[in-house]
Amino acid sequence: MANDYVVRWANRFYQLLPPVHPCDRGGCVVTEERGDGTMAIRFRKRYLEYKEIVATQRSGGDCAAKKTSDKRAQPTSRPFNSPANHPWRKRVI
Repeated sequence: MANDYVVRWANRFYQLLPPVHPCDRGGCVVTEERGDGTMAIRFRKRYLEYKEIVATQRSGGDCAAKKTSDKRAQPTSRPFNSPANHPWRKRVI
């Protein structure tokens, strides 16, 4: 269970409904898939109320184009070369 009371199971997200106790946050829950097709989420000895979160569809083309343009926009970095009169370049005998 994440800090925002979201559980991920079988590539789906479920929001736990109140009353959720603060000690539950970050704990381990047991997801039960039953033979009749129903599902239950259990924390310790309690069954928790939940609802499925429907994710909005995002277009993958926009994200891929943005990533390639970001790489081109970044300048290439060169290693630092100290000037000729820098103390590091002076020889110490």
